Amino acid sequence: MSKAAQQPPHASGHALSILILIIPIAELIWIFSTGVRLPANHVALLREASLAAVCLFIPMWLISFWKTRKDRQLAAVTAFTFVLWFIAGIFTYAKVNIDFDDGPTTEVLVKVADTYKSSGPKAPSCSLTLDGEVAGTKLIHVKRDYCDRIRPGTDGVKLKLRSGRLSLPWVEEVTIVLDFDLYRQRLKI
Repeated sequence: MSKAAQQPPHASGHALSILILIIPIAELIWIFSTGVRLPANHVALLREASLAAVCLFIPMWLISFWKTRKDRQLAAVTAFTFVLWFIAGIFTYAKVNIDFDDGPTTEVLVKVADTYKSSGPKAPSCSLTLDGEVAGTKLIHVKRDYCDRIRPGTDGVKLKLRSGRLSLPWVEEVTIVLDFDLYRQRLKI
């Protein structure tokens, strides 16, 4: 028996299979080299971006590897590339939503119910729990020094919101409103 007949068959896919790896890597390079901001509602971002990533990954995988789908090494490679697609898809969805948004800006006044400081070596931040829901969420993330300046239950924020290209509203600007109730009385809102 010849050596060629003794060797197990080598998994091979369609010529497009390299795109399964190149596309998410290119997305991640684009995102991290230019920066990304997230929409106000992180749960909606996760839901919609996950669906988009899966719906794009499955046809690419089927075209590329349908004939060799039972190969164990291919299963491991598929799992790795799916994780890349998933992570890149979430950040790409957020970036496209914000960078290509040409919708109008709306202003919303809302009282701050509570603040929460999170600490970390690179990016300490502040989360504000709002008195009412804005853009599908009651929680927004702002600069850390806002937590030191805002008095929960007394102060509020003025949010400049944009609708987002992919319909995920995002916060363009946050301004602290000291003594929220007095501010609203003066403006007669």
